[in-house]
Amino acid sequence: MNTQQLPYILAIASTGSLSKAARQLHISQPALSKYLSLLEQQVGMDLFLRYKKRLYPTPAGKLYIEAAREILGLMVRTKDAIRLLGSPDIAELHLGISPHRGALMTAHIFPAFMQYCPQIRLIPHEGYALELKDMVQNQLLDFAMTSCSGRLEEELRFIPLFHEEIVLGVPAFHRLAQKFHGTDSLPFLSLEDFRDSSFIMTETPSALADATEPLFAAAAFHPLTAFSSPNIVLAEAMIRSGAGVGFLPASYMKKDSGLTYFRLPSPAFLTSGILCRTSHIFSKEERFFIFLHLQHNSKIPDYQVTWDEPFIQELIQEFDYTHDLSYLGETSL
Repeated sequence: MNTQQLPYILAIASTGSLSKAARQLHISQPALSKYLSLLEQQVGMDLFLRYKKRLYPTPAGKLYIEAAREILGLMVRTKDAIRLLGSPDIAELHLGISPHRGALMTAHIFPAFMQYCPQIRLIPHEGYALELKDMVQNQLLDFAMTSCSGRLEEELRFIPLFHEEIVLGVPAFHRLAQKFHGTDSLPFLSLEDFRDSSFIMTETPSALADATEPLFAAAAFHPLTAFSSPNIVLAEAMIRSGAGVGFLPASYMKKDSGLTYFRLPSPAFLTSGILCRTSHIFSKEERFFIFLHLQHNSKIPDYQVTWDEPFIQELIQEFDYTHDLSYLGETSL
């Protein structure tokens, strides 16, 4: 296995085409075709299936591709580890996260981050959106992974990574929930239909409150508030207990939760991303943490990646050795 040519097999896998892969690698197509033929001869098996002018990895090809990714990743980490021998100082990364989803996400990607960045001491700070914003503004955090809505002060910058639709959670015994019981797809209902219902609200100021406030204004009524909290997990539990109806991010929907979920004809969205100071320059380690965050959350069906954000493309080009964007495919409710 020639490690210098490992990017060749990954480029073929990501593009499904010898001509496209050759252009990406800046080599001729005949040279790439010869490389693949020789490699398949050495392995003794076909690595790709040719079907309708596209190349698809065979089982042997998938094993080879996965090995190539691991080897390239190991090479990069080894070089970085050697580089660190000359600079053993430990640096601290102060990161803002939400108490629930942010904490779970950090726990999930922490092992990969520490393997790549052993010289970084990761220090997470939990808080809701407004608290994290204040900490970033007061330079207590390097940056925060949070939701954001509305205008920001000049010294702050928000980089959007995901959009998530907001749905209305309704207890099963509610008259409208019973009407749509057993429906597979999410039904659409106007917010005006819930004018007489009690609402579980998220406290202002919060990203969810900011996103849903215009919905009530458009429906021309002020909600009767039965309970309010900045804690979405608590709000979801209160809705499930029957205390009222309430808005939830779509990723909080659960099967057999005792709730029926409704979409609005003119829905609202939460935008999650990176909040930092305008002057902040992301280090390589910080960019890698954000890439892991992007990679992890892109697998959540209710998150829609902000493809038009150049920062995302830069991260993929820097850390995804295949440059394969298929795992970040668009999803919808």
